[in-house]
Amino acid sequence: MTALPLTRKQVFLRALPIMGANIASPLVGLVDLAVIGRTADTQAIAAVALGGLVFNVFFWSVAFLRMGATALTAQADGREDESEVRAVLWRAGLIGVAIGLVLLLAQWPLKAAAFALFDSPEEVETLGRAYVDARLWGAPAAFAGFAVYGWLIGLGLTGRALILQAVLNLTNAGLSVLFVLGFDRCGQRRGAMAAPSGGGRTDRPDPAQSRPVPRQRPV
Repeated sequence: MTALPLTRKQVFLRALPIMGANIASPLVGLVDLAVIGRTADTQAIAAVALGGLVFNVFFWSVAFLRMGATALTAQADGREDESEVRAVLWRAGLIGVAIGLVLLLAQWPLKAAAFALFDSPEEVETLGRAYVDARLWGAPAAFAGFAVYGWLIGLGLTGRALILQAVLNLTNAGLSVLFVLGFDRCGQRRGAMAAPSGGGRTDRPDPAQSRPVPRQRPV
């Protein structure tokens, strides 16, 4: 593959999609938080924020896979070694799937250690664990996506990396709206977050209203 002359314009044009994709990465948790916020359940909102924080610790600890795939792919592409370019993608993808499966198997002690670092109400922690449980099942695919993302950057195909990230985020946003707000209109429970402990019920009494009001003494 013939290398293009490296100019400031070329660097900028390749870096711009990467910056856009990195900005889009946190949108997954923000969309979930915004959708749960429509249910007006403060405990569910706090649980999504807490669960998103815990999940990001697991998620970004595997970011080395993306960086490694980028470096190895760029080196192989610079040598014009097409077989090695393809091999890097397969190796990085399989490693990502393997790490995701190990994370699924070791999720219980890891979650216990992670949530022990935060002092949160029991009901919020229960819902936060449910949120992390739901997102962890997608870890193998997410980590394999790290490999694909890094591989595209290593080849200089940063525009395709941005498209990949945009498709994933739009899919997440659409499914979040469907499962939480769409099912709520049909009278179902308010999403997978509230289902395990009934945290999404709207008929529970307000603690402020159920607390007895003290009598005022006449002056």
